[in-house]
Order: sequence, then C-alpha cells, then structure tokens
Amino acid sequence: MNKIKTSIVAAVIAMLGISSPAFAGGAQLDNKSLTDVLVQKGILTKADAKAIKHNNDGKLKLGAKFFLNATRTEKDVKTATPVTSNKTRTTGLNVDRAYLTAKYYFNNDWMMRITTDTNREPTVKGNNIFLKYAYVEGKLLGKAAVLRFGQSHTPWIDYQQGQNKHRFVFKTFVDTWKFDDSSDLGIGLKGKLAGGKLAYWVTETNGQGYGKGNIGTNGNNALDLNSRISLYPMKHLSLDLQFRDGYRGSKTYVNNTATAGIKSTLFQAQVAYTTHAYGAGIGYVNNKDSAKDASGLSVKHGSSYTLTTAAGGVKDLKSTGLYLWGRSNLGNGFGAFGTYERLTNKRQKVLLATEADEKISRFVLGLEYSPVKHVTFAAVIDKESFKNTAGVVNDKTTQTKAGIYSQIKF
Repeated sequence: MNKIKTSIVAAVIAMLGISSPAFAGGAQLDNKSLTDVLVQKGILTKADAKAIKHNNDGKLKLGAKFFLNATRTEKDVKTATPVTSNKTRTTGLNVDRAYLTAKYYFNNDWMMRITTDTNREPTVKGNNIFLKYAYVEGKLLGKAAVLRFGQSHTPWIDYQQGQNKHRFVFKTFVDTWKFDDSSDLGIGLKGKLAGGKLAYWVTETNGQGYGKGNIGTNGNNALDLNSRISLYPMKHLSLDLQFRDGYRGSKTYVNNTATAGIKSTLFQAQVAYTTHAYGAGIGYVNNKDSAKDASGLSVKHGSSYTLTTAAGGVKDLKSTGLYLWGRSNLGNGFGAFGTYERLTNKRQKVLLATEADEKISRFVLGLEYSPVKHVTFAAVIDKESFKNTAGVVNDKTTQTKAGIYSQIKF
C-alpha cells in the first residue's frame, strides 16, 4: 500500500513539474524543494526524488540572471613623450548583464535552449540585446558523445566560470583579454569517458563570437577549431587543456576581394581543485596572432595592435599569461574570492628594432555575502596596471575599480 501511495505521489509531482517548476526553472528562494520535504517525511525515497528530478520529458524551464553593480573607477593614462597624465573618474550604477533563458527538454536525451543577453556597449548609449545561445543538443552515445549544434558555449570559458563561480565580478583570463569568446556559432561534440575520468569538447565555429551576425553579413571564409580536454585523476582535481586555432572571422572573400586575415593560435593549461565550498586554480596561456596579408587588421589583448605583412608593419603578436584564482566559503553566508593575472604582449616588427613588451598585471579581491539562496552581494576592488602601453616605452596606464557587485538569478 505504501509503495502504491509513494508511486502515486511521485507520478503527480512528475506530471505537475512541482519539483522543477516549468516556469521557474526548478529554482526557488528557500533551500528546500517540495521533494526535499517529502523525502524528509518519508513519503518519497531519495531514489524517487532523483527520478523525479531527472524526468525532463517535455518540460519547459525558464531562468533569468542579472549582474548589478555600483562602482567608482579611477583611470590614469601617462605618456613619456611628451610627458602627460590624463586622469578620469567615474561613479555610478550599472546593469552589467541581464540574461533570460528558455530550455525545452524533448526527452532525457534531446533538448534545445535560447538565451538573450542584455549588456552595455561602450560605443552605444544604453543597453543592447544580443542572442547569446540558440542551440539543440542530443546524446548520440549517452554521456560519451553529445552533439551540440547552433550558437553555443565555447569549450573553455563557461567551464572555468563554473569552477571559480564569480563571473558576475570578473571574466576568465582568455575572455577578459579577448583570446576567446564565450559563445559562437558552430557544431561540436562533447562527452565523458573512462568512467568520468576524462572529458572532451571539440567544436568547429565561425570564430567571430556572438553579437556580430551570421556569416552572410561578414563574409566569413574559414572555420575555427576550439577544443578542451579535462582529466580528473582524483576527486575534485582537474587537469585542463585548451587548444584553439583559426582566423576568428578575419579571413573573408567579399565582392571579389580576398582578405587572408590574422591566424590566431591559443594554448592554455590549468590545474584546479574545486569543491562546493572552496576552489583554486593556476593556469598558463600562450597565444600567437600572425598577419597573413597587408590588410592591416586589429587585435586587442590589452591594447589594440594593427597587424600587417607590409614592410615596417607589425606581423606577429605573441602573448603569454599566468593567472591564479581562488574562492572560499567562510560560513554564515559569507565568502572570499580573488584572482591575479599577468600578461605580456610582444610584437614583432618587420625591418625595425624590437619594441618594448607590454606588461599587464591585474588583481581582484572580494568579500561576498548571500542573504538568501540565489542572491549574492560582493564588495570588490579591481586594479589593472599597464607598463609600456601598446609597446611604447615608459607609457603607463592604471585603473582601479571599487564597488558593490551583485548576482541575482532564478
């Protein structure tokens, strides 16, 4: 009789979607769902609750997330010749990001997702709305081979954000310094092998990132390889490798005019140890941008550089970086986090002497508090220092931001 009663309760919950509300994305502001309560009362077993949680057949889930901040920024740009110092100060409140997501699960193997992204553009007044994700995903061989087609996450950035858990304050290293994009149009295959000890994700994408239109608009003429392999030799420990190679949408053939573009090759390695309560990681980045013709296209890893094969121009930009990040739960809703980054940009001139390397350092430190689940506030200081800005000897730039950052989601 008890088994019949339990089965009926489980079936009702599954049909109504109470454990994962169709229009609340399964999120609620207290710490217990209805299934948690029913398990506590002995009406459902943990196995029943798990089955209900994974019963995604025909379910629509909505979610939202936004980042709000109030900051004061001070920037000082110094030039050596002539000697100048230009200081700017800004204070205000911003909606850094606002995401709206809809996911529909056809069954336990196939689903689709669409996510819009509202963010601030420095060159445009107000906010712009972009399509960040629009893809279909399906399991071809269970977890061993999962197909992803459309505008989707790239293999590295979202993965590392899931480790450090503080995207609302700072981006990953390769995202901050524009070595990679968080979303792109393409097709990929990902999966887990060897009992979850190895994970992979390999994609072919347009290489332009999102917010820049489809290939018909920009005449993209090459696909980029973007991939990640992660090894998990022991619980909580990961060894992560990324390889990215392509033209990032710079190779085109438009109106009978060919542009060979800039070839970019990125290698990244990270060691991370993460649990729910704390985590830490250290990583190394090596990137080379190489001009393939005299078009004079720009790249930006710190400062903007125009690369060209023309005599006297900058042909290659070689970048190397090191980063550390960490986070810790201090108890009672409090936590601490931070990151430290170093980046060196070395550009190669044709027929001219080697210039000074641009050296960049950055640290972010924060103390956070979560008064309720899904709501987090953080007091943050964020400082960047540029030496030999854009390769010009003794030009310096410093920027310090301090303020309150927040993440609210459901």
